[in-house]
Formats: sequence, structure tokens, C-alpha cells
Amino acid sequence: MKYSPRIFLIVALSVFVGLCVAYIFAFESILGSPRLNDEYWTRALYDYKHYAAKEIEGPKLVVLSGSNSLFGVNSDLLEARMERETVNLAIHADMDINFLYQQASDVLSEGDLLVMPLEYSYYNATKTLTLEFVLYMTAFGDDIYLRKLSLIDYLMFIKDVPKTRVWRGLVEPLHAKRLRLGQKVLYTGPEGIVSDVLRNNQRLKRVVYTDYSHKSLNLKGDIVASRSAHKVVHDIVNLPDKHEPYLNLEDGLSDHFIRHFKRIQALAEERKAQLVLTWPVSIRHAGLDLTTQKDQLRIERLISLLSDNGIEIQCNPAFFNLDYRLFYDTAYHLNERGSILRTEALAQCLSQLDDEKPKSQLPIDWEKSLKTVQYHESRMLSR
Repeated sequence: MKYSPRIFLIVALSVFVGLCVAYIFAFESILGSPRLNDEYWTRALYDYKHYAAKEIEGPKLVVLSGSNSLFGVNSDLLEARMERETVNLAIHADMDINFLYQQASDVLSEGDLLVMPLEYSYYNATKTLTLEFVLYMTAFGDDIYLRKLSLIDYLMFIKDVPKTRVWRGLVEPLHAKRLRLGQKVLYTGPEGIVSDVLRNNQRLKRVVYTDYSHKSLNLKGDIVASRSAHKVVHDIVNLPDKHEPYLNLEDGLSDHFIRHFKRIQALAEERKAQLVLTWPVSIRHAGLDLTTQKDQLRIERLISLLSDNGIEIQCNPAFFNLDYRLFYDTAYHLNERGSILRTEALAQCLSQLDDEKPKSQLPIDWEKSLKTVQYHESRMLSR
């Protein structure tokens, strides 16, 4: 018996659709499964930070980016300088910019000031999500992210999930949800995490950094590391193969970044909040050295690319490209002294944003700026 091409096509299409639907159901079933056996410390940071943001009544200052702000903003100092209650929502630069949009959407209110010192990697991030972000969200992002996506974005997310991840979630033995793999400390859910942070801050006059953990958070959502630089930072500066280029603009800004940042802009406008895009901190070394003309031109090109797309970046970039001794353990994590210096520069910039002409449209006086940075760095390093 012969089948017509039309019947064959219908059967093939039906089988394909059936397999797709079955796969989506399989994906849905593994979300949040203990079989995935992932670290939950990142989710724990989210749990406390969003609690802290919701506790603030009235206009607030919200810091939102990756971990260059988690380890690099002193929110108590920023709050004092800006005379506005402050919360630090920064978590991890592997979090997609669409995730940052969801964070802002959850907490932004009328009169708020949303400050985003985005890591340079956000500017050329593509629609293909990083593996780390996919792993995080399948393990613990169902309620805080995935359920808030549009159908198209949700299906695109599923496309980026490794098939082995879904299989593992279906067949592997059950595990406990642990804050860190290999440790016996369990993830206790949002209420338990919030209680831990509040109790820890109540017990200690000053929270001491111990690990990438919610127990290192202060009440504003910061992690304040030690005063010294870890050996890793020395290697980043001194070993050529460790030089992180930070900024790659060969292909310009990604459509993914532009699309979702404009959504954040529209959200801020809708909520009657002010949005400020500004600079992340970076180590002054071969990867990005703003004492050199070639890197000054790279920064000026980024400013121009952003402006061409209706996006203004504020503050003087020279004030955030700092001496390696002010960093702690990565190319983006400041130590205690570094976070104070960075916060003072950020507060000074934010306090001047009411001027008529946006700072990003002003030509940068590199010579004067670098002398100012050198002066403040030398004072901070002598403390």
C-alpha cells in the first residue's frame, strides 16, 4: 500500500510535534528537581536581596548588575551620600540581562533610582544563554524567572538547555538541595535564608566575609571582602595568559543587549523611576588600561555605540579602572578599600546627574581624570 506525500508529511509533522510536546513536558518535570544537584548559594543571595528591597518603603536606590557590584559597592556609604535608602540586588554576571529585567520589574517603584554598573560582557551577550545561567535557572529559577517569560522567550530558553540536563533530571538519584556542593549545609528556602542573614547581622557588629554565601551578606545586600588582594589578582595582572580583555566590540553591541536594556528603560519610564547605566570596576592592566590611548578609544567607541542606540552611560570611566591592589579575588571583585573608593566616585557622579547636560555627552578629560584617580588611590592604599 502506497502513502501519498501529503499523508507522509502529515504523519511526520504529527510525530515531530508530539516529540516536541513530550520534551517540553519532560523539561517542566525536572525544574527544581533535587536530582540536578546544584549549588543554591546564588538563589540564597536572591532570596535575601529581594526581601530587603521589599522592606523599603518609599523611593529607594537600587543597585543592579553582576558581582562587580555585589563585591564592589558599600551601600551604607552610598545611602549616606545620596540620602536615600539603598539595596544592592547584584548577584552574578552569568545572570542574563533578561533576568535583570525581571529583578527590576519585581522591585521598581515610583521615585526609585535604578543604578546599573553592568559588566562589559553584557554588551555583546547573544541570544544563546550561557551554560551557567541555564543550569542555575533549571535548578532554582522556575518561580523567580522562567514563569515570568513570554512564551517565545520560554521556548528559546528550553532550546538552550542541554538535553543531558533534562535526562539527568529525570533519571539520577535524588539529592538534597545544598547551598554548596560537598557541604552538609542545606538550602532552607527563602524564609530560612532571610532568617539566617538577619540573625547573622544581629549577632555580629560587622559581618565578615567567609565564602560565596548569603552568610557573608550585610543587611543592604553587599559582600565586603578583606582589605588585601588574593594571589589570583596578582596572577591576573602579571601573567599574560590571565589578562582578561574585558571589552570586545568587534561586532558592536548585541541585539540581545539592546532589546532587553530598552525593556528596562521602558519599565523605568512606566514606573516613573530614574535609570542610570554606569561603569563596572575593572583592573588597570593589559586587559583594560585607561592610561593608554588605545583603551581610551575603546571606551569612547562604546559610549558612541550606546548613544547611537538611544542609551546613555553616565559617570567618568577613568574613575572605575583601578589599581589591582584594590581588588580581592577576581577581575571584577573589589576588596574593602576598593569598594569604598568606587562607592565615593559613584555617589559623586549620581549626585550631579540633575545637571542639564548628560555627563556621557561631555568629552572626557583623560589627563585630569587620571591624575584625580591616582591621587585618591594613593590615599586609599596608604590607609
